Amino acid sequence: MPHIVKIIAQLVDEQTGKVIEQQVVQQKHVSLPPTFDDFGLRHKQQVELIKNSQDFLLKFECKLLSTDITCPHCGSKPRKQGMIDSDFHDVYTDHKISIQRLSCTCGWRNHYTLNSIYGSSIHPELAQLQAKHASNMSFEKACQLINDFSGGDRKINNRATLSRITHKVGDCLDIYKKSEEWSSESSVIATELIMVTDGGHVQDRDINKHSFEEMVSTVFNAEDLIVQKDDSHELKKRISVASARKDAQYSIKRLTRNACLRSGMNKQTKITALTDGANNCWSIVNSLSSYCGQITRILDWFHIGKKFKERESKIPNELRALYNKGKWHLWHGRPRTAIIRLNQLQDKLTDKEVIKKVNELKSYITNNEGYIVNYHIRKIKKLSYSSQLAETSVNCIINERQKNKKMQWSRSGAHDILQIRTSLFSKTWQQDWDKVKEKLYTKAA
Repeated sequence: MPHIVKIIAQLVDEQTGKVIEQQVVQQKHVSLPPTFDDFGLRHKQQVELIKNSQDFLLKFECKLLSTDITCPHCGSKPRKQGMIDSDFHDVYTDHKISIQRLSCTCGWRNHYTLNSIYGSSIHPELAQLQAKHASNMSFEKACQLINDFSGGDRKINNRATLSRITHKVGDCLDIYKKSEEWSSESSVIATELIMVTDGGHVQDRDINKHSFEEMVSTVFNAEDLIVQKDDSHELKKRISVASARKDAQYSIKRLTRNACLRSGMNKQTKITALTDGANNCWSIVNSLSSYCGQITRILDWFHIGKKFKERESKIPNELRALYNKGKWHLWHGRPRTAIIRLNQLQDKLTDKEVIKKVNELKSYITNNEGYIVNYHIRKIKKLSYSSQLAETSVNCIINERQKNKKMQWSRSGAHDILQIRTSLFSKTWQQDWDKVKEKLYTKAA
């Protein structure tokens, strides 16, 4: 005996249980599936089930948008002026809904589109997905991914929409993270904070410019840095902020200060600041001086090691030991002795290009001599001396999304992406999104 499964939506009186209206939203013959592909409802059928069910529900919710309304200006009962179609874009489906238009003799008219009622026709859950995925991959790939969820192409998931959403969300996040509300959300009082500031270059969209630098600051409580038995480190919690704006470092300094405050900084807090030695990084660190108790400035060992590694292959094998002695003395906090060893090395070199590279290394050490510490002792005492653990922030926040030969960025577009990516990286995205949603959407009157 053949059977059909019917999925029915009903409007029911909650008090009496009486069915007021019902509709078959989907049906399917029950038969032995010839292949596994035919087992159950398929992707497009599932999306269709959601769409039909939504249409049934939306029909009744839309009626409530114009029920029992009096004119807010004169208190009169408004007159009906026809039904107006409005777009509604949900996570998986798109809909055309009808809303009653009302007007009053005094000149008042109601809001009769979702955009005018709520501030957007895109549901917050879809907007959140669009912003999140557009910040993690190219707009084109994000469009395809979100469309794949829906089982087909949707115009609302086009590149222009995703670009517009990231701009709105990024702009809201930028304002929110610079506010006292964001900086004061933590009740923690930190004895010591560790801060890593670094930068990364991305290609400029301006044809007259090659690239511009984005700055990233990562802040965490020293108590959240756990040293494992094998000397590896685990970071329980961190807050990263970033800026691509050309505003004399106002944005990155404000964001960094607020990240420190959110992490528990007060007038007694000690800050250990690690940078690669660039002046723009030290400028960001120095901007915190009046907000904390003390700042210990350290030239990051990760970057020292990186600079030595970059040049090592250029050094003749017979001189490598002397070259590494310079690095060894730096490890033990003796920059002047390191310079002496590098001078001795230089006297034995004949290649002008290699001599130039060693000169660059000597200048780097000399310019940052005051920030070179005894890294060996700090390691023994389990104190911070390297940004390697937090260095992933530059890779995760900048490089993975914006470092691509085919990608070019405006500063404003890059800045918007950074605000979303730092929230995701800091694992505060959902909390931050809730605040953004309050700004982007309004409540129905």
